[in-house]
Amino acid sequence: MIVEFTAAAEADLERITVLHVLNGAMDVESILFSNG
Repeated sequence: MIVEFTAAAEADLERITVLHVLNGAMDVESILFSNG
């Protein structure tokens, strides 16, 4: 049970990390385009 929960939590962390990276990239692009 603990192992299953840990695996699910790791999968959620990976998804959240990807979303953060994508959001960060979009923020950087919007900053660059607004300045350029």
